[in-house]
Amino acid sequence: MRALLALMALMLLIAPLAADAQLVVVNKRYKVVALNPSKSIITVVPADKDPNDAKNTSDVIVTNETRMFVFDKQIPNFSWRLLRKGMTITVHGGATWDMNVKAKKIYLISTNAPG
Repeated sequence: MRALLALMALMLLIAPLAADAQLVVVNKRYKVVALNPSKSIITVVPADKDPNDAKNTSDVIVTNETRMFVFDKQIPNFSWRLLRKGMTITVHGGATWDMNVKAKKIYLISTNAPG
């Protein structure tokens, strides 16, 4: 009985960690549609989709653990100033339950936006 109670207590401690787990690993190229630094969100569309079609958009969630790379060189701190609407980025991370992406790494592919 004591072992069963210990097992149940352990499961209660682990359950909140499992709820935050990623569903799918993402390694995909996107075009930046909008930036919202105050909410730590980059709105993107897949690089091969129409950026004007709202149904193609997803949000990339930037956390304190998100790392940024330019030409495969890591930037010491994540910098919103390097991101521009229209630029291409590659995102490594995990898909969330609502099909957004929690970014672990963001690689800048093109450093200048069109226009």
